[in-house]
Amino acid sequence: MEEWEKAWAAAMIDSRGHLIHRRNRQRAAGSEQITLMIETKHHEIAERLSAMTGTKPEPQEFRPPSEDIIRRGCTEHCPEPHVHVDSFTSMPTVTRWAVTGASAAIVLWNLRPYMATTREPWDWALDQILRQLKMTGQGSGAIKESARRLKRIGWTLPPIMEQLATEAA
Repeated sequence: MEEWEKAWAAAMIDSRGHLIHRRNRQRAAGSEQITLMIETKHHEIAERLSAMTGTKPEPQEFRPPSEDIIRRGCTEHCPEPHVHVDSFTSMPTVTRWAVTGASAAIVLWNLRPYMATTREPWDWALDQILRQLKMTGQGSGAIKESARRLKRIGWTLPPIMEQLATEAA
């Protein structure tokens, strides 16, 4: 993978990226599922990131906006303060790019040197994912496959994951 590609991806995550972390019953106690994602109306961005990570872009269906978006206070042109409620019949379609767990760690490991925004929450997510890696047993197969897939594409693996990419290759 070219250095400019990593720099471009870092800029996209810097400006549009989000982290979502969830706890669910299927995970080990105390562990979280961490997802790195971008939702954008510029479908080409999600498509390029997907090609770079061996994932598929996810077109999202229209979701009505929350009332917080469609309600806005009026104090300028009306004689009495009140709330306007705008009507939204459509929003632009968006496409989501996402990587989860070990894949997110590999992406962040490679892109951190190019990112300009504050180190948090990126460093927190990277540290959290690497500490929770399942090297053996249930769940390790998906981690090994993610490591092999991203290494084949040209991503550098964090040292703790380098061995995983070669196991059962």
